[in-house]
Amino acid sequence: MKRLTLLLLLLVSLHPLAQAQSHENLKRVRITTLEGFLSVNHGEFQAEHSFVPNSSTLSTSSYYNYLYVAKNEKSGMSDIFVDGKPLLPYKYKVRPFRIGSKWSDCVFAVKYFENDLHEIGYGMEVVYAYGVKQGICDSIISMTNDGYVFKLNNVYYFSTFTKGTTVGQTTPIVWPEKRIYKEEDKDMLTANGVSCKLSAGDVYHCSVGREGSNIHFYYLYRDKYMPQTLLVIDGRLIELFGNYTDDNFKLKYSHNGMHWMAVADGRFWVDGEMKSIEGYTISDFLISNSGDYVYKARKNGEEEKGETLVMNGEIIRRQVIIGHFTLNAQQRLRFHFLAGGQWYVYDNGQISSVEKESNSVLYTDDLIDNLVVDRLSSNGMHKLSYVSGREGVEIDGMRMTESVPFQVVYDKNEKSFKWNAIEINSEGRTDLVIYTYSL
Repeated sequence: MKRLTLLLLLLVSLHPLAQAQSHENLKRVRITTLEGFLSVNHGEFQAEHSFVPNSSTLSTSSYYNYLYVAKNEKSGMSDIFVDGKPLLPYKYKVRPFRIGSKWSDCVFAVKYFENDLHEIGYGMEVVYAYGVKQGICDSIISMTNDGYVFKLNNVYYFSTFTKGTTVGQTTPIVWPEKRIYKEEDKDMLTANGVSCKLSAGDVYHCSVGREGSNIHFYYLYRDKYMPQTLLVIDGRLIELFGNYTDDNFKLKYSHNGMHWMAVADGRFWVDGEMKSIEGYTISDFLISNSGDYVYKARKNGEEEKGETLVMNGEIIRRQVIIGHFTLNAQQRLRFHFLAGGQWYVYDNGQISSVEKESNSVLYTDDLIDNLVVDRLSSNGMHKLSYVSGREGVEIDGMRMTESVPFQVVYDKNEKSFKWNAIEINSEGRTDLVIYTYSL
């Protein structure tokens, strides 16, 4: 009797798993099919349910808000489609930063290639942020949630986004460019009693403000009599105690030019003070206008365990996968990290889920291939598994689909797993689809 009771208990405990392992619970919704000459990159398609009145005349896609960026394989140009309709009537290419199911969710950099578009100009760029067109510039350097760095007339700026009646605030910043030394550069690179040590053809880095003001520069110098490399920065000499070149030495200024940070091999420098990080490799770093510094680094030989994030010498996160990594408009640290199969936002010390913004918002900085990701149901009894950038989705160990998944979420209200996919149909055309697996 006791053995029978244990067997019945085991069967009851396995019942939800047996239910999950059924393809009958899998629903595939085709949102749209693209023309044969259009393609979509993974992640650049988002969709979510929208409320519409019940009507038998509506197509399936009418129940969704959806947006995607399609590349025209014939012309090389891009098209942004909102609910199936092209948004901009010009020739352009797109660099997405933040992609959502609605135009008001997105942040894009658009480069125009229209000869007769006089108000913008051929080759000029524009940021569209949350449905609002920002200023026109020569090039967009980087984008964040609340602003962007751009170049105009050889000067670099940071601007917050214009939103509604709030006009963005634009400030010139220090952003050195790589240059080749010419003899006429000598006076510009002589400062604080230190004469220029470069010869024609040497590399240096320089940032110049409006009308030639606010000059900042740096370069590495070593002649045949010097055992080690010297850093010359704004006329100051820094002994590096090693041999470095532009290939393994990276330096960033704060936006206001008051502080700088450099990284090379197992060392880094903050405003000239050298610090050691032996055994680790720094992959990226930032320094703020107030002199706060932050870097992410992988332990040598344990790269698969993720990165450690350090701010002003204090560890913030250990061995995590880090995607988006920046300073916001207030010069405070903001980054995304992967934990428990979902992305979280660290914003000035506060942590929240990216999904709180929307289930259908994706940051391209978070598209990292070859990550083993598990998503659990809210009761922890069911697991969806996939490897980012690779084909295939498994639920409770059973293979469900063969396409590459992205934007995988668990909807606790509907008790289902959901994900997007881009698939090639039997006619060789591209289908944009949403999968739902009900538990």
